[in-house]
Amino acid sequence: MAGVWEITFKHSAGKLPLPMAPRLWIPSRLSFFQIELLPMDENVVFLSGELPPVHKDPFDRLHAAESIYRSLPILSPDEPISDLGAKRFW
Repeated sequence: MAGVWEITFKHSAGKLPLPMAPRLWIPSRLSFFQIELLPMDENVVFLSGELPPVHKDPFDRLHAAESIYRSLPILSPDEPISDLGAKRFW
């Protein structure tokens, strides 16, 4: 869910152009790629605040915390995410 929030937020701020509104585009991409969203767990939110202060972006901290909490790798070119303790590919 953090990814949906980030995409919606960046689109509304004019930083992420999309071919249609996030409300329409995101579900179409989830369906096309057969992606199932994970529910946001409060433990992930707590963990994001407990990670080392090496990366300030709150969305990236949530993504890293989700990765750590669920023992899943994250696909990102953002090297500081690895410094947060997440297993990262790219």
